[in-house]
Amino acid sequence: MMQKRRFLVTSGLPYSNGRLHVGHLAGAYLPADIFVRYLRSRGDEVRFVCGSDDNGVASLVSARKEGRPVAELVADYRESQMRDFQRMGIGFDIYGGTHAPDFVATHNRISQEFFRTIHDHGYFVKRSQKQLYDLEARQFLPDRYAKGTCPNCGNKEADADQCDVCGATYDQTELIDPVSTITGTRPELRETTHWFLQLQRFQEPLREWLESKRQAQGDQPAWRDHVLNFCLGQIKNGLPERAMTRDLDWGIPVPLDDPDAAGKVLYVWFDAPIGYVSFTASLEERQGRPADDYTHWWKDPDCRIVHFIGEDNTVFHALIWPAMLLGTQYTAKEVD
Repeated sequence: MMQKRRFLVTSGLPYSNGRLHVGHLAGAYLPADIFVRYLRSRGDEVRFVCGSDDNGVASLVSARKEGRPVAELVADYRESQMRDFQRMGIGFDIYGGTHAPDFVATHNRISQEFFRTIHDHGYFVKRSQKQLYDLEARQFLPDRYAKGTCPNCGNKEADADQCDVCGATYDQTELIDPVSTITGTRPELRETTHWFLQLQRFQEPLREWLESKRQAQGDQPAWRDHVLNFCLGQIKNGLPERAMTRDLDWGIPVPLDDPDAAGKVLYVWFDAPIGYVSFTASLEERQGRPADDYTHWWKDPDCRIVHFIGEDNTVFHALIWPAMLLGTQYTAKEVD
């Protein structure tokens, strides 16, 4: 008889700034649902967790385009996502939202706990750097608030510090011919202070963890070679420090008693994967157990955690998110 096992299965959180499309469903949601049904058919204990990614610049940009408050926009699109998933027969145990009224308090609390723990363990470095600033809008331009030419591959629609075409990250000062997506004007450079995750300090444990994915282990399939080679290549080249805070008024406040933290929020790609954890906590609470019982799923090495994602999320799920788990002493060994 096959031994009963425990699995926490997640699908990547869709941005709540638009409707789902077939690519979403085929990539991270239908395969996950099929996998969950298979696990349950053989008697395994499973939690299937997902929800909307409500914070960050993507939602702000869409709200500006549609001419309505960002809170209204993310609430409407989250509801449409839930309807679409229901129509497709995808059976999440919980569908949260990082800013949804029933979930935001728990999500903010756990996200801030993550940040403080990583900070207290000494994995953040605080430093100032020059970033793009829109004089007309009177604000800094993180992420999708600026477009320009990628200094690595020449893509002319690269974001302020990241290119979705080649996967490169860079300082905003390196973006060629930047333009504000708010006003269409050319921004200037101004100094601001942020907290950077020292990814280089996790390189060796990440390398060992990734190498362990080359071979199938029991019922765990090997990772695809091109994914592993890409991630290991990033480590070989040296993982850069990555800012985990932003100058925005929409998101989770940075939980530090520091004057430089005023007016800053957590980077959306810091808080979004924590949604997997906070939604698990909310699920436990809804099922009549203490919210802290989520550690039964997240900190127990006997529980296998499986993420279904789009390939464009590789850097965040195979490098940054595992580093965050290591930095907070959550398990990363059984994450796939």
